[in-house]
Amino acid sequence: MEVMSFDYKSENISNFIAKTLEKYLNTPSESIIFLFIGSDSNIGDSLAPICGSLFESQGGGVFAYGNLINPITAKEVPYAIEFIKRTHPASLVIAVDAAIGKKEDVGLIKVQKTGIKPGLGVNKDLPAVGDMSVIGILGEKRGEKALFTVGKISTVYKMAEKIANGLEIFVKNNQKRLNFYK
Repeated sequence: MEVMSFDYKSENISNFIAKTLEKYLNTPSESIIFLFIGSDSNIGDSLAPICGSLFESQGGGVFAYGNLINPITAKEVPYAIEFIKRTHPASLVIAVDAAIGKKEDVGLIKVQKTGIKPGLGVNKDLPAVGDMSVIGILGEKRGEKALFTVGKISTVYKMAEKIANGLEIFVKNNQKRLNFYK
């Protein structure tokens, strides 16, 4: 599994996210949509819905599912997967989600050449989603306990902003060579 990790405070992180997604693409003709997974009822888990709202407000002009108004929570992922398969067959899905991890990983944004299993850190057994993913590590897993250790929404917002900007750069840089649904 190919994974690139970046500290969310890094100066050029949005460009790094865009370049990494571009590097992970298999073919130049894939149709791409974005899926933002999370809940607006928990600060740590609100990363992706905030990111989805920011991405949409930038006028991305591509299909993106999940935002603060219409979040796609982990329990809704199976329905979202089925909807995407029916509505966007053969599309490449880039999933965005918050995650928990090792203490030293808190504050990292990871871009992966694989999808994700939402809720895995809190012992949920949900299907994997996405062909590529962007995750923000906002908490620490200690044994069986999952702790979102980022207590400030401003931190979550800054991380979401960097991810949304990276996705926007990715779309703009690849508009001519990729088939983004509009």
